[in-house]
Formats: sequence, C-alpha cells, structure tokens
Amino acid sequence: MDDIYTFIKLLKEYRIVIPVMQRSYAEGRNTKHAEDVRKSIIETIINSVQNNKPLFFDFVYGNINKEEKKFIPFDGQQRLTTLFLFHRYVFEKVNESLDILQNFSYETRPSAKEFLEKLCLNNIIPSKDDSLSFFIINQNWFFDDWKKDPTISSILTVLDEIHTQFNKTQGVDFVKIEQTLNKTDLISFHFVDMKFNQLPNNTYVKMNARGKSLTGFENFKASLEEYLKNSYNSLYQEFRNNIDSIWLDFMFSKTRPDLPDSVFMSLFNRHLINIWNLNKKINPDIEEKAIYEKIDSDLISFPLIDTFISWSVYENILNMVSITKTIQPLFNFLSIVAKSDNSFEKNMFPYQRWDFLGCDKNDTYPARVKFFAFLLYFEAPDYQEQSFSNWMRVVFNIIENQTIDSMESYIYALRLFSELGVHSHDIYSFLANDTNIIESGFAKEQVSEERLKSKKILESKPWEKAIFKAEHFEILLGKIRVLFQFGQETSLEVFLNRYNLLKAMYENKDNYHIIKVLISYYKEPIPKERISLKNTKENIKQLVTKTFSNEFQTINSDNINSSIPYNWIKELATTRLLNISRADGKFVSKYGNRVVLWGTAGCVWKVFGNDVWGNVLLGEEKRNILLNSLKLENACFETDYSNKQYIFYSGWETYFRYNNHYFLWWPHDSKKECDIYIMTKDWDDYIKRDEKLDKKTNTDADKYLAFNATDEMIKNPELFAKSLRRLIAESEKS
Repeated sequence: MDDIYTFIKLLKEYRIVIPVMQRSYAEGRNTKHAEDVRKSIIETIINSVQNNKPLFFDFVYGNINKEEKKFIPFDGQQRLTTLFLFHRYVFEKVNESLDILQNFSYETRPSAKEFLEKLCLNNIIPSKDDSLSFFIINQNWFFDDWKKDPTISSILTVLDEIHTQFNKTQGVDFVKIEQTLNKTDLISFHFVDMKFNQLPNNTYVKMNARGKSLTGFENFKASLEEYLKNSYNSLYQEFRNNIDSIWLDFMFSKTRPDLPDSVFMSLFNRHLINIWNLNKKINPDIEEKAIYEKIDSDLISFPLIDTFISWSVYENILNMVSITKTIQPLFNFLSIVAKSDNSFEKNMFPYQRWDFLGCDKNDTYPARVKFFAFLLYFEAPDYQEQSFSNWMRVVFNIIENQTIDSMESYIYALRLFSELGVHSHDIYSFLANDTNIIESGFAKEQVSEERLKSKKILESKPWEKAIFKAEHFEILLGKIRVLFQFGQETSLEVFLNRYNLLKAMYENKDNYHIIKVLISYYKEPIPKERISLKNTKENIKQLVTKTFSNEFQTINSDNINSSIPYNWIKELATTRLLNISRADGKFVSKYGNRVVLWGTAGCVWKVFGNDVWGNVLLGEEKRNILLNSLKLENACFETDYSNKQYIFYSGWETYFRYNNHYFLWWPHDSKKECDIYIMTKDWDDYIKRDEKLDKKTNTDADKYLAFNATDEMIKNPELFAKSLRRLIAESEKS
C-alpha cells in the first residue's frame, strides 16, 4: 500500500479516533517547552503553505478497524490534532465545508468529543480583534465545565496561536492554502497500519516511551540532518557517520552521562550566537526585524535537553552566512578533538584553565569571544599542535587584557579576531611582519604588544622561554610590555632583570611592599586621578602595567625610595597605614586641595578612638604630631614614621577630648578659618568669645575660642598643650 498520506487523504478513507489510552492533547499546555514547540510547529506549517515548501511529519502509527473504517493512532496523536485545527481554521476562512473534518474525534473524554463536534458545526473566528479562545468561550454552545478539560484548554491555546501567527503574516492567500491542503501532498506523513505490518501493540511503547515527546536536542539533530542532506552531502555524511559514534564518545568522556546532548547542542548555539552577532545588520528592515527579534530571544547559549528552539532560528543564520563559517568549523573541531589525546587541551591553556565545552555555563562576553576565536582555527581542517597553541596563546592574552563588558565591545572583539583568524595557523609570522596591516582598532595596545613579542619569539628560543615565563607571572598574565624597558631594543638580559626585580618587589613578606615601592617613586603633589591601592593580584597588575608603569621604569631596586618629596606619599609608603586600613576602601584621591585615603564611600564624621575605620586625611603631619604629643587615649594607632611615634586620625574633622573638654581640629585652606576650636559638650556647637581680642586677627579667633597651630609648636609641643589649656580657661569664664 502507498503509505504517504496527507491529513485530508486519511480522513477520506477513515474516521480518526483518538483512543482513551492516549494522553490529553499537550501542545497547548501552559509550559515554556510546550509554548516553544507550539509556536515552532505552527510557524513551520504556515511557512510551508505560504512558500510551497514540503513538510514531512514523520510516522503515524496505529490500528485500522476495516469494518468500521476507523483508524486508532498509537503514535502521532499530537501532530494529527494540530493538523486538524489548522485545517479547521483555514476552511472557515474560505467557507469550505467542514463535513470531512467531522471524521476526527477524541474518546479520551466525552467533553472533548462533544467539543470537537461543536467546532465543526459553528463559526469560531471572531470578526473583531478578540482572541479566538475568548470568542469561543463566550458562545452559547460552550459549556463552562469544558474549561476544566485539559484537551479542550490545549485546543483553544493552539487555535489562538494559529490565529495570532496568521494575523502577523503578510500576504496570506487562504484560498491558495485551502487548495494546497485539499489537492496536494505538500504536508504529509508516513502512515503505518500496525496490524497490516504485523507489528505488536507494544512496539510503540518500546519505540517512543508511550507518548514521550522528542527532546529539544533530538528535534535539532533531526532538523540539522535534514538540512545537510538537502544541501551539503559531504557534511551530511560526516554528521551521520560521527554524531552517534566518535563525537558522542568524546562528549561522554568529558561530561556527566546526562549532559552530552545538551553540551553538544550548546556548542552549536554558542558558535551560531557569535556568528549571528558578527554578521547581522545594525539596522534591519521591517520584515527582517521580526526575524532578528526571534533569533535574539530564542537562541540561547546553554539550552536544557528539553529546550525546544524552532529550526527556523538556525536556518535563518545558516542561510545568511557561509557553511564554512558555521557548520564546518564545528565538525572539524569535533573530528579532531575526538581523535586526539589530552595534548589538545594542554595546547589550549597558556596560563589558565578554560572549559571550552561550556559545562560551566559561562556566558560572559569574554567567554563568548574566546569560543569564537577558538573555532576560527578550525575553519581549516589541518590541525597542528604548535600553531594551535600559538594561536590560543595570543587569543588568551588579548582577551585577558582587554575589557569586553558590553555588546559594543563584544562585537568589536569578534571583528578583531575574525580579521586575525585568517592567519590563525601562522599567527606569529603575521604579527611579526610590520607590513601586515590590522584594520581593527580594538585592543590596540595589547595587539601591539603581541606584535612585539612575536618578533622576539621568532628571534630565539631563549626569548620565547623568557616571554612565556613572564606571561605566567600571576600579576602580569599576558601583559608584559612593562618589562621591555627599551621597547623593541630591549635585550634579553635587561628583560630578565626587570622580571626578577618585579618578582622581588612582589614576593616581599609585606603584602603591600610592591605598592609602597611603586608609590614612593610617584612625583605628583596631588594624585591626578583616583588610585586603588588594594593588594589583589588584579589591582597590582593595574598598578604595575598602567598606573605606575612609568615609575617602574625608573626603579632599580626593590627598596622603598628614600627621597620621597611629599608627606602624603611618605605616609603611605613608609607606615603600616595601608596594611590596616579597611579592605573595602584602600584608594587614594584628592579632596579639594588635600589627599585622602578612603576607607569606604563618603566621609566619616566624628570618628576617633578606633582602628582606621573611615577615611584618613594624608599629609597632615602637623596635626598628627601635635595630637600625638597629648598622649590621648583615643589615638587610632601608632606606627613608626621617620623615627617618630606617629598617629593617624580618621575622618575629615578630628574630634578629640583633652582635660575633659571637647576640641575640633579643622583642616582648611582658608586664611580666615583656624586649626583648633574648643566646643560645647559632645561637640554640639562652637564656643563664642565673650570678650573681643585686644588685637584683631581677621580669623575665626576673633569670634570663637580658636587658634592656629604653628611650626614652633612642632619644635616644642608643650606650646600646643598650653594653647589648649588657655582655651579651656577662657571657656570656663564664658
């Protein structure tokens, strides 16, 4: 018998009856997976009838009762129901008789059977913009109890989807679609009578787990195979020969037993996301915009095994970009890596591990770019360990040392590596030749460094060894231009000396030693910008390679500079202030005309008597020495500074108590303001003078009980204490 059938042909020969044993109609369920499947199937059917593209719905299995001319499907119920609903909608659009559709029925529930009968006797398409399901539910023939039937609910949801997608589709000719459905086999399936073919009833159970739908990966695999079969026979044969053998074996060897399918699918998705973002138009037209939005929303890097993604999403990308850029690199990679030993992975990790299979589900922009650059090497099938290792080293260096944290920088990075990838099998020779122009300006500084290093690597093996060693240093990680003291003219001896010096500075027992050495050579009276002084590897790398890179070139020993010109630098470089300041701060910047070591965001007022917990005003040597001379119990901490017992105070204003009275040391640049003020209890307010001074000072001292500290007081701190006691005496008179 001819086993290729259309839905109409099957209805003309038999009544289709969904048996009680079958599950409810599922494609209208309210789940993300069901929604993905539903949208994709309706989209595929509409695309088929609109563009005259054949659509094959696989096998439909069941038993035929010849006496009653009845067909009972065991497998295919979901597809048959969707086809029924699609025909039902189109037939009403052209006023076609619905009699033939009455040969389709459900026996799962009496309500479902009766509902389908009503669908074939009444109009269901609203004339206004109402949803189709809303229109049906409000008809007088629709019973409220039917809302509880899962099959009826699913049918209403699928009808809504058909209605919505047709309304969004331009140029729909329903007369032509009806003729296609009635008179052609454009949409067809294999029809198998299990009795005729002597198949036992449990065949279906064994074959498809009694109605269990295909996973997202299985749908993807079947669609990809069909696509390759129709267009690229050699790739089709390679896919067929390897997908369930050496490729699958490789996946099993690298992942958990339950992950190979989802990991395999994510390889394709991750790559096609990169290809899509590299090649899509910046300003698509109106028709393209809907396609772009669907691809952007549906194509995800790490789908679960049951995540359903419409094949149209993949097909749109594959039709836009050459197969040599999309499928071929993945196949080349899988075939090469499946046959290689662990040396493949060793050649891929210059100084850090990377999960190239994506089992860690890292979908950051740098991770995307790294995977894109990785697969560029496999656009050609001639894999060589050394050239691959060279390419991945350059890739890691550029990505490690360039910020890629936005869609814009991500696209620029893709363009750079797309340009460099043409030379991935001999990247050193390309970079070392100054006549080879690189159009992309992305990561310009690091690319320039890679060109310099490529020249040195090709010059000699000792240079290669020294460069690789420096690149692995944990505070450099690929960014080592700072070691080339004289640029391209730097000798290997000088390079190694600079490396050893940096290593000695970093490996000092004081974790902040390298920071103190670097800042001790800083020549600015006030920082030009905010400088982070955290002792993390990432921050030290920033200080060495950028912030203090010029200072590093002047350093010839790992000792702190003995000729520090400014007190604020001296305080940071020669004390333990950095060591004990707050971990969430540790950055220095200007504040007005002063320099502050910030402990945390904002200023901290009225802080004293604790460890350095807020912000420290630096360079206030006069204040610190004089307050220390009072031997206050609320001193923050003591440390050796220029052979003195030196105390730092946190906060902009320094509040202190002396002889049970309250004082404020106020930092200022105004000639009118004073250094020290006596205040009321708990520092509530300034104390004003009752009597005028004999001689005006044109400062706050004319109005308040206040004075300025002098250089004489530094030499003789007792003068400072005497001035405080004088203010106390005057306040007591007030």
